[in-house]
Amino acid sequence: LQCAPTISVVSPVRQVSWKGGTKELVRWRSSGVLARVDIDLRTSRRLVKQLATAIENEGQYECVVPAGLTPGSYHIRVRSRGNDGASGNSARICVDTGCPKPSIHDVTAAQDSWKAKTTHIVQWQSSGEVPRVNISLLQEPFSRRWCFLKFRAENTGQHQCQVPVGLPPGPYKVRVESTANDDVFAEAQVHIIGPEAANPRTSTTSCTS
Repeated sequence: LQCAPTISVVSPVRQVSWKGGTKELVRWRSSGVLARVDIDLRTSRRLVKQLATAIENEGQYECVVPAGLTPGSYHIRVRSRGNDGASGNSARICVDTGCPKPSIHDVTAAQDSWKAKTTHIVQWQSSGEVPRVNISLLQEPFSRRWCFLKFRAENTGQHQCQVPVGLPPGPYKVRVESTANDDVFAEAQVHIIGPEAANPRTSTTSCTS
């Protein structure tokens, strides 16, 4: 009778502190037939980042700690590739303790009425560790992502974006978000217009929870 596969994380086995951008060794033991594993960084509620995908089950792996995470408590989960029932969790990991929370705020567009094929300067402010950003258009009223205007762009505080063709006229939001942290973003309202559309006001919201 073949036993079900198991995984237990043996390092870190006690609470540790990690710093974004550094490399840390994760070690685990396994039993049963487990050819490959994934390594996830998680909070108590959700997956934050996959640190390794479909790697050989060799019992250890040096992970790069993502920069730009919200300082707080995390843990590592090592799980079998293709068998989520076989997994193990590490002890508590405190990431970027004492560092300021990353934040993006004050997103503005030079013009709030946009037409296809025109270019516009999108500007924003940021604090804390925000290495790169995505800039995207979300269609109102459901905030459905329509397209990326910039993908993994340097966090320089502004980028020139071209409006793609084929967008339905109406209200949209320009979102600037950290590529390292889904909770760090801010938005400004714009309007995709036809020849006779009006020019609405611009508003800004932000979220860093």
